[in-house]
Amino acid sequence: ESFYPGISQINMKQIYVAMAPVTNAPMEIALVEVADSSDVDTVRDIFQGRIDERANDTTYPEESGVWKKNAIVTTKGSYVFMAVMTDDYGIPGEFILD
Repeated sequence: ESFYPGISQINMKQIYVAMAPVTNAPMEIALVEVADSSDVDTVRDIFQGRIDERANDTTYPEESGVWKKNAIVTTKGSYVFMAVMTDDYGIPGEFILD
C-alpha cells in the first residue's frame, strides 16, 4: 500500500511485485490481474501515480531520470503491468501488453 496507494482496495486475482533490494536502483516490476475488469483503469492510475511520484523525486535525480525515460504501464484484458528498468536492461516485448 505504501508504494501503490489504493491497491489494497482492488479485488485482485493475483499480484506480483519485484523491486531492487537497494535504493537508487530504479528497477521495478508490478503485475496485477484484477477480478473485475472495470478496475483496470484504477490500477493503471495507481501505477501511473507511482511512476509520476518517482519521476519527480528530486532526492535521487539520476533515478528520477530513469523513471521519466523508461517506465511504462500497459494493460491487456484484466491484466495491468508496470515496469521500469535502467538503460542496461530492456523490458521484453511480450510484457508490453497494450
